[in-house]
Amino acid sequence: MTDPSFAGYRSFEAGADDPLRLKWESMDKGTMRSMAVQKSLASVGELNISINREIKFDTRESEEMSAWQTPQETFTRGMGDCKDYAILKYSLLMHKGITAQVVFGEIRKLMANLHHAWCAARINDAWYALDNMFDHLEPVGTYINWTPKAAMHDDSVVRFGKEFTIAQVLAGAAI
Repeated sequence: MTDPSFAGYRSFEAGADDPLRLKWESMDKGTMRSMAVQKSLASVGELNISINREIKFDTRESEEMSAWQTPQETFTRGMGDCKDYAILKYSLLMHKGITAQVVFGEIRKLMANLHHAWCAARINDAWYALDNMFDHLEPVGTYINWTPKAAMHDDSVVRFGKEFTIAQVLAGAAI
């Protein structure tokens, strides 16, 4: 599968002892694919809107990347944080046979970066973000203030690292 591209970042496979990998591997992928039977949405955009409206945002969001609930828990509770939205959307997309990933990262702000998660779906050979912060589908490449930290799909967990040229390092670029 072709991973979504984030300008200036390279992905690398997370190690076997990575906490995010351990949590992701503990998830029942079969359940993630089968729980969506009750949903019959006509498009990925409608799926995004539906989940954004049906699930309430839980303001007690954990900053810990590996702290999330299962898609079934999110669906049953009717609430979750951004990681829970992303994993629920991933589960529903996988059930529909649509290639998807869960992306964890940060939103770069002037005073401090905010932790965030979103789902990325491959539609017509392009990656789009399904985010709980907006109802439209956004091309992943336009996420210029969003720093990817990790992505998960199927049995893969990758971490992202910022790429620098030798010239940038020698010039003292902010790392």
